[in-house]
Amino acid sequence: NSDIKIREATSVFDYLFLRRLRNQVRNQMTNSTAPVGYLQQLRFYFRGSPGVKLYIGWIGAKRAGYLLLRHESATCYITEAVDECFRRAGVASRMIDFAKGSCADLTAEILLENTASINLHQTAGFQRSGGDGRIATYRFRR
Repeated sequence: NSDIKIREATSVFDYLFLRRLRNQVRNQMTNSTAPVGYLQQLRFYFRGSPGVKLYIGWIGAKRAGYLLLRHESATCYITEAVDECFRRAGVASRMIDFAKGSCADLTAEILLENTASINLHQTAGFQRSGGDGRIATYRFRR
């Protein structure tokens, strides 16, 4: 969708959006599901995190989702989430396409019960490469 733009997160408002949305979907996360507080999020904004890039998906003038890319050795871990009111509008697909253009090797770790995310990644060309009975690992390689 050409109305969807992906931009690097630069403002404190972008990071506060990340906090709100991440807390909204935290039960679908594969690592820490604890809520993120304002102070923790502001530290992330000011200090950053080595190897992590954060992007915001926009529809018009509204933040619709976030894309987090974490570079580790030979792969780039991808995490994306879309605000509930913008789901099924192509935001997640657009963010994954953006990530595919940014990283040659992507890894997504997805809860097995999150069938919507599994279907999204399979449609985007990710192949299952492993798992542990709770989490499925999907990879995309150019």
